[in-house]
Amino acid sequence: VGSRLVRRGPARAAERCAWRLLLLGCHASGAAMIKWGQWSASRGDLFPPDFCDVLSGLHEDAPVHSWRRTRVALRTALGGPPEETFVSLEEVPMASGSIAQVYRGTIALGPPAAAEAAAAAGTRAAATIPAAGASTHRLTPVVVKVAHPSVADHIALDFRVLGALADAVPPWASRGLALRESVSQFSHTMTAQCDLRVEAAHMERFANNFAGKAAQITAPRPLFATRDVLVSTFEAGSSVAAFMHRRTPYNGEVVSLGIDAMLSMLLLHNFVHTDLHPGNIMVRVVDADGNVVPRDLLHVSPEHAGSVAADAASAAIDGGAGRKGGAAGVSSAVEAGNQQASGACGGAASLPGVTEKAGTGLEPCHHGRPRTQLVLLDFGLAEELAPRVRHHFLSFISSICAGRGRCAAQHLLQWADVQRCPDPLAFTDDVVALFAAHANIHAARGIDLDRVMKETLRVCRKHTVSIDSSYASLVIAICVLVGFATSLDDNVNIVDAAVPCLLNYFLTGRYMGRMYG
Repeated sequence: VGSRLVRRGPARAAERCAWRLLLLGCHASGAAMIKWGQWSASRGDLFPPDFCDVLSGLHEDAPVHSWRRTRVALRTALGGPPEETFVSLEEVPMASGSIAQVYRGTIALGPPAAAEAAAAAGTRAAATIPAAGASTHRLTPVVVKVAHPSVADHIALDFRVLGALADAVPPWASRGLALRESVSQFSHTMTAQCDLRVEAAHMERFANNFAGKAAQITAPRPLFATRDVLVSTFEAGSSVAAFMHRRTPYNGEVVSLGIDAMLSMLLLHNFVHTDLHPGNIMVRVVDADGNVVPRDLLHVSPEHAGSVAADAASAAIDGGAGRKGGAAGVSSAVEAGNQQASGACGGAASLPGVTEKAGTGLEPCHHGRPRTQLVLLDFGLAEELAPRVRHHFLSFISSICAGRGRCAAQHLLQWADVQRCPDPLAFTDDVVALFAAHANIHAARGIDLDRVMKETLRVCRKHTVSIDSSYASLVIAICVLVGFATSLDDNVNIVDAAVPCLLNYFLTGRYMGRMYG
């Protein structure tokens, strides 16, 4: 770094010194400032590379509140002492974030048939939680999320301060930075997370959307929610981060399931989880009845690895998830893919009662053999795309696949209600040059989607192209997905998997489902 600073002169050294001071200020400030710094570090379209590089080292110094305050919040939400609801509840939190902290507990829930009858009658499966001593109920492990005291008020105050500071920075000092725009966009994103009922609604909607695929893609189910307390089912599994850069017989299917989940959210459900980093994705194995199979996924014997690989191969549709298999088998997959898509398109089912099965709507799979399952967590950040946003984003992705830089630039210039790019023609020329260099699907390694998107953000910043937060969240989500997919399997190419699905979507308006192994 020092040699680069010498070559680039003292101005860059002074800038990096300023960013480091900002980093220290973020550490010493409130939750909103920390989260703003983390979010801003991912916005290459708004900030220069040095800014993003320095602030990317910002690790969350999350606040932690006392067990006494947690008891007060639970008593207010439940209408009585926590002991009347929970059979057990750990006093030490599992984790703490900027908005809330999380505890493990156990509750007694009614028989599955009763809960399913309530769901069929149109009531929420978890509208009430029975008393802890009910003898006819089953013990069910849960996760209890409790918001920090007055967190919404503190964040609102933080953003008023941030907004005033952004307005106070003179134009000559903020050259190349979009401080006010950044604060405005992020305040909307973070404020929505302060109400845990929003996360519960996202969680339930996701469960309904993936009911037809819950045998392999599932999520916790909300049982009870208020503004400050969220109780949901506890889901066992291994973090996908543990599989990254490590070869296991599960990696290939984990990648294909992750791609399928993202394409389903974009093309089928129009409801996208925009915080799918590896910490929010778990992997586990379930049997044909949906029960979790206790298994050490990271240390598998060679004999077991062979059987798992055979099971995965028989379950997946032959084709090219990347440069491994090419496009062979695509035509033979259309019918099977359409069947899977039609299953997911079925009416959104009510959440059934909590059972010992992992997920909802499980059907026999793998002809009775165990099956890999993804569990997605933390639904505080999710986006329902407006028709205009969806059209221009999907058209941009399609343009990358086709290598059409000029078309991509036209859609990028529509990524804000008010566009402030001073020279659209020069911007278009740079995007065309970028695509000519890096968006060739016939190249030996195909298209590096992560690189193309990040380079596109760099070009947008260079030409002061405005990008609304909805688009930026989608770009970041895709880049994170590409990053963890290639860490699981460095031969995978997401563009190869997406092209036939996008082609079918633009031709028929339908998502065909998995066309790759």
